[in-house]
Amino acid sequence: TLVESLALARNSKEVSHVVILINKAVEALLEGLTPHIQPVETESLARYRDANLLVLRALADDRAYGLNWTKSRVTAALVEARDEIKYNPDAVDCFIRSGMVNLFEYDKHLATAVGEGNNVIALTFAMHLCKMYLIDDRSNAHIIEADLFGTIEALQKIATHSPRPPEGIVHLMEMIKMSSERLEQSLAMS
Repeated sequence: TLVESLALARNSKEVSHVVILINKAVEALLEGLTPHIQPVETESLARYRDANLLVLRALADDRAYGLNWTKSRVTAALVEARDEIKYNPDAVDCFIRSGMVNLFEYDKHLATAVGEGNNVIALTFAMHLCKMYLIDDRSNAHIIEADLFGTIEALQKIATHSPRPPEGIVHLMEMIKMSSERLEQSLAMS
């Protein structure tokens, strides 16, 4: 379907067909990078990921639609994706590391989803992203606390105001605070 959408967008020259192409590429990665019951060959998975990202990078080229416009549409596609695929940490990480997500807009969406308090999948996903970027992957930070400010704030509210906070959230908030303090100290010493 990606190839069909690519041909249609190329031949049509209408922006609506390009938006459909972006939505297909985002959806394909969200679905394709989901852990399956059957193991998928690593090399095939990498080619699949790269093919979808290549389409998005081509659209982000200044000679095409530009990075800001493409990031905006990719972010919108992530936010509007079906609930059963939209909180895929591997795919979202792939989009973030490739620079295809408007982090300010994505953070607002994630903070709202978490702040509603009844979306356990969004809460678990937000906790996973915060742990991955703000604790585990500090040396190669693609995201800093400011990029996830709204999400961290929503998680902190749940950790402090919930009568029975979800497992691990209080510890995660403490770890983020300690990690941030360590980073500030190391920057002050530099």
